Amino acid sequence: MTKPIPDGFHTVTPSIVLSNSEDAIAFYKKAFDAKEIYRMPTPDGKTMHAMIQIGDSFVMMSDEFPQMGCISPTTVGGTSTTIHLYVEDSDKIYDQAVHAGAKPAMPM
Repeated sequence: MTKPIPDGFHTVTPSIVLSNSEDAIAFYKKAFDAKEIYRMPTPDGKTMHAMIQIGDSFVMMSDEFPQMGCISPTTVGGTSTTIHLYVEDSDKIYDQAVHAGAKPAMPM
């Protein structure tokens, strides 16, 4: 019998569409100590599907594929989605993310 929630997953797993998942994965590794679980490239090198782990949670992602209706916030000029990250030392992770290239949108 298939488990309703796979081992290691939680009830909700975000999946995001990006204009450049390769750069995003590198950023998440540097900013949030993410671990790349896997990446499935297309023949032309775009990312069809990838998954990273930050802390105990997974985030799935892909590059945009406009022909399939999958477009990134870059293409639409913004996003209506945020991902909340809970950490032990928020000052440390904030500074680490800024050092990795994040642009602060508000103070800590």
